[in-house]
Amino acid sequence: KMSAHYENLEYFLLRKWPYAKDICLIALLINGCLKTRKTDPLKTWHPLKDFVHTLLNTSASGTIGPILVGELANPIANDAVISYFILIWFLSYRLDKQFVRIFSTIGIFQIVIFLATLSRGNNVCMFTDKALKRIQKFGFPTSKYHPIPFTGPIIAGMVRGSGGLYFPPDKGIGGFKTGIPFNAQVALIAAATYHILVNDPSFIGENARDMVEFSFGSRSVNPNMVKCVMVLFISGMNVLQSFTRYKDFNPFYPVWEAAYYATGIPRASKKKIE
Repeated sequence: KMSAHYENLEYFLLRKWPYAKDICLIALLINGCLKTRKTDPLKTWHPLKDFVHTLLNTSASGTIGPILVGELANPIANDAVISYFILIWFLSYRLDKQFVRIFSTIGIFQIVIFLATLSRGNNVCMFTDKALKRIQKFGFPTSKYHPIPFTGPIIAGMVRGSGGLYFPPDKGIGGFKTGIPFNAQVALIAAATYHILVNDPSFIGENARDMVEFSFGSRSVNPNMVKCVMVLFISGMNVLQSFTRYKDFNPFYPVWEAAYYATGIPRASKKKIE
């Protein structure tokens, strides 16, 4: 039986509390508007460009992710996205200096980041599951080397957690010119870990679950527990990087260093970037 402390943690991290999704959405929109205000502090953009740019940037994951699994984009399917966005964007545009000062304050900024990424962490796991079920529902053939769709669900989960890297469309793939952005790294690792531990019946998943069970006792791997760990991991990393001192912190740095060394691929920073 799970302890009361864990149950309370799961209740919070999986957004089971009243108005959780609305509050996390508002935090996400505040963070998106804050980024625009810091990008264009003098408001040199036309208000329409400012509005559209911020909307696309903020709702990118909620646009691309659902499309990948055959659903409507969030701004179209969910009226709350547009309603909340219009209000928050208007406040950020008219009260720009006060808006930036309040939500950039140490403590308040970290709360906004945590709540915004709480939603993103849940969606990484949710869309990994959705993509798997969607592929299986339509009977698309899987690889003869693996019993279930493997890479597709992981990619869907990663994109759902890092869609802002590709939107607005004028960004292209510029975010990848010097390597894999940290948000994409975190989303990719979280989606892969979740998919392997929760969905994969092959020897990869079995061995991974055995390792977890061996490390933490005889308790079997619980899907909600795995999801909680992934959500806490994504949110924790984003909150940590929100502090100036840790903005470049990357726990995967040794892994990437080993990969560069083993493959002989030069770093992007050492190449001429067009």
